[in-house]
Amino acid sequence: GEPGVFFFSLEASSLLAVKAARWGWGLPYHHASMSVEPKAGSFDYRSKRRDDPTAAFRARYEPGALLPPSAPGSFEFFLLERYYLFAVRRGRVSKGHVHHAPYPVREVSVAALEDGLIEAAGLPNVNQIPPVAHFSEGVDVEIYGPWKV
Repeated sequence: GEPGVFFFSLEASSLLAVKAARWGWGLPYHHASMSVEPKAGSFDYRSKRRDDPTAAFRARYEPGALLPPSAPGSFEFFLLERYYLFAVRRGRVSKGHVHHAPYPVREVSVAALEDGLIEAAGLPNVNQIPPVAHFSEGVDVEIYGPWKV
């Protein structure tokens, strides 16, 4: 009954961050090589797991207009404003409170996508550019918990 995020897969370039998130939260972090290259107004983003090269992701995208703050009840609010995360660790569901200041979000045009992470997470890969995408340059997040649900 509480809106939140459940991660099927998370990639990070820091091995220390991966180990800490796995140990502390049971989150499905994987150590990956990651890069972002600017190319004439667009960006080429790549991520490849160090222990499984088939679990790779590549997207070419162009950030667009800045979006207004998400209004409660809107689709963007549903997608972007999540203040709990859920994880399964040792067979038990736990949750954490996610705190962050409002952050800027932009429209984005995705020109190319190759996604091996969906299949690596055990989900069916649809092999298409998603109909809805957003872009943010990042946000600082604090997470409190975990607490057993």
